[in-house]
Amino acid sequence: QHVNNLADILAFYIYMVLGYDYDSFALEGGTPYFNKADQIVSICQSASEPGWKSSDGDNSRFWLIQNTLQPQFSPLRQCYYNYHINGLDQCYSERDKCLESISTSLNDLLEIHQSRPSSFNMQLFFNAKSDEVIKIFMPAEKGMKTKMYNLLGLLDPPRIKKYNKLK
Repeated sequence: QHVNNLADILAFYIYMVLGYDYDSFALEGGTPYFNKADQIVSICQSASEPGWKSSDGDNSRFWLIQNTLQPQFSPLRQCYYNYHINGLDQCYSERDKCLESISTSLNDLLEIHQSRPSSFNMQLFFNAKSDEVIKIFMPAEKGMKTKMYNLLGLLDPPRIKKYNKLK
């Protein structure tokens, strides 16, 4: 039951972090942790504090976990996995394969962008990854940088000025 809002918020975000971490090591490996976060949201539906209900806005904990578990957002979870396992983990030994894998995994996000542009989950992904993606693709050849600039500009328009470095 909901007793302490701070404890519930901390538990929720701990499970979310664990879920994202496990998703980066195994395809949808974070599901058990996301399910725990979903249970916390369900328990906190009667809370008077904001962020636990669907009516608390699109950027609430409610929608963060609901979107994460919806099949419509499975390309984002696949992206986490492919970005890390087939992308970042390969950067040292096979740079070209790394760039191609990261490019492909980001391209898979177009499916979500077409149905839910600017969703909270996509915003969080690019909040975390935009600088990293720029640094990874800065030394790439011009064609790849242009391709990534166009893709990132489409998926994450609020940060277009940041992505100008890739032009």
